[in-house]
Amino acid sequence: MIKCFGFLLFICNAGIVLAADREFGHPIFRTFTAHDYGAEVGQIFAIMEDPQGRMLFGYEDAILVFDNNHWETIPTPETGFIRSFAADNHGVVWFSSSTEIGYLSRIDGRYGVVKVYDGPLGINSRIIVDGDRLYFTSDAGLLSWNNGHMSQQPWPTDSITPFSSAVCHGKIWAGDRNGPIYELDGRSFKKIAESPPTNAGEVRAIVDCPIGDGLIVRPSGIFRKIDAALVPWPLAYNFLQTEE
Repeated sequence: MIKCFGFLLFICNAGIVLAADREFGHPIFRTFTAHDYGAEVGQIFAIMEDPQGRMLFGYEDAILVFDNNHWETIPTPETGFIRSFAADNHGVVWFSSSTEIGYLSRIDGRYGVVKVYDGPLGINSRIIVDGDRLYFTSDAGLLSWNNGHMSQQPWPTDSITPFSSAVCHGKIWAGDRNGPIYELDGRSFKKIAESPPTNAGEVRAIVDCPIGDGLIVRPSGIFRKIDAALVPWPLAYNFLQTEE
């Protein structure tokens, strides 16, 4: 009887403790509305945490900044929707939209926008940081920013998927809708892997990984690059396989 009473007392105490702990089993989420951050309801396509711990959200003609206490709006006139963010190795935050490339400059405690490029990039524009160099993908080719100058390297084919570009083994790789992988070697692209004979769909992402020479994500699954071939990764292939 005493043991039974002791057990019931333990259960009651545990219930009181868990009731007092609102986070037990239920993470606390904070929801912010357009009223909170002072903007119209709209879409956000890019999010990042800057080197100072602030959250940046790409908006239409603006970047929203949240420091865990206050919201700040940085106007980016005539940029359209911000599509990509990245911080270079000096901690400078860069952004790109479908028509603009620029970076944020901190002056007198507030962010300001410095634009460095104006031209058609496409909705799949993204930023790639490779050491001291910055690359920006566009529908027409790969743009490179170096010492204040922008240059462009055309894609090797018209079917490149710009959003698949990534740094892999210290080189810029890009895939196309038919499956092959290309590598930027100096000032030109060369094909380094051929698509398997089966139609596995376009290259959607490239991941630098110690498994094989890298991982390639396609609609039908994940592939390993082994030498010049793309080989299905059996553990993930069946799990990710979808209908075309």
